Amino acid sequence: MTSFYKLTLILILSFSSLNAMAGQPEISLERCREMALQNNLKIRTAKNAVSEAKELREEAFTKYFPQVNATGFAFKSNKGIIQFGLLDILTVSFLDKSVNAGITAVQPIFMGGQIVNGNKLAEIGVAVSELQRRQSRNDVIETVDKYYWEILALQAKRRTLQTAMTAVDSLCHDVRAALEAGLITSNDLLEAELRRSELQADSVDLDNGIKLCKMVLSQYIGADSTYVDIAEIAADTVPSIPFESYRAPSDALLNSPDYLLLKENVKAKKLEQRIELGKNLPSVGAGAGYFYQDALDSKHGYGAVFVAVNVPLSGWWGGSHAIKRKRIARETAEAELESLSELIEIGMEKAWDNLTAAQRKAEIAYKAIIPATENLRLYNVFYQAGTSTITDLLDAQALHRQTIDRFTEANAAYRVALTQYLIATSQLE
Repeated sequence: MTSFYKLTLILILSFSSLNAMAGQPEISLERCREMALQNNLKIRTAKNAVSEAKELREEAFTKYFPQVNATGFAFKSNKGIIQFGLLDILTVSFLDKSVNAGITAVQPIFMGGQIVNGNKLAEIGVAVSELQRRQSRNDVIETVDKYYWEILALQAKRRTLQTAMTAVDSLCHDVRAALEAGLITSNDLLEAELRRSELQADSVDLDNGIKLCKMVLSQYIGADSTYVDIAEIAADTVPSIPFESYRAPSDALLNSPDYLLLKENVKAKKLEQRIELGKNLPSVGAGAGYFYQDALDSKHGYGAVFVAVNVPLSGWWGGSHAIKRKRIARETAEAELESLSELIEIGMEKAWDNLTAAQRKAEIAYKAIIPATENLRLYNVFYQAGTSTITDLLDAQALHRQTIDRFTEANAAYRVALTQYLIATSQLE
């Protein structure tokens, strides 16, 4: 019996490959991540946002070029536009039709820094979209890992449950034989069959949970099949604390997308303040044009060069308040950078604490398996010797199963905590 339960423990703790559907290829965690980063809607949306930001940057760059405009105007009236009388006897009118056309090109010379700062702001927009894409990528990886390890934990619980059901079935067979021999009462058989019914009900819930999680993961990563079949990872030992992955929060902060977004926000607010100031400064442009006119039976064209100066005199009435508003927004962004940077560092330290706590919980859960296995062996011996009741044996079996399930859950929680820490410290780029 001792050998049997040692073998049972090995089978339960090892994540051996069991295909839920024949012919379905197994997908590793790395492959799940790759598929999600290729197919997930959040990733595609983030990529489109980057493309939009780049197009906006190209659009802003065109403001450096001359602005070319072509205009045309023609009319025909039933009376001449210009009329006058001669000695109150005769009325003369003319200019009843005209054709006018022209083309101008205006090169901005000074726009109060609006064009330069606008291009810098568009460049920041590209950087922000790239950082947001990094955030989306991290979110997708974290979600994939959660689904993946949840499926593995459920599958491990199902195998533990199947082992427990095998033991209860064997017990029911022995109890039924003892009952037929008149050695025990029917209560023992009813109690064993009741425990088997409970295990069968738990098996239904586990199967449904596994199926649903696989369907969700399949949809999330864009798999072709209805649900994916997971390539399982060995988890029969206690995970160790990955001290080699530890990063000081002050060092990891410099590459954190959250922190970099805050810095870009400060830059953007400064540029917006400069742009608002530029709107209230004079603007200067130099241009050239060619014009054509057909009127009064005279056709002629001419070219011209010009300088245009625009001074927004009344703009300062509201412009001064707009500039102050942008300055306040910049100061707020600077305060957020300082305050939220500290929170990001605290979040990194918290992620490390969660990781080490998950490792300790997995270690504690693993250590509890050995005494639970020995306890089950002893109660099996006691029951065979008639010194223990079937209730005690069934309780020992339930405790054994619960102990192994706790280690399975703790191990999965550790794996997810590891991913979360690596993401928090930008080590999964």
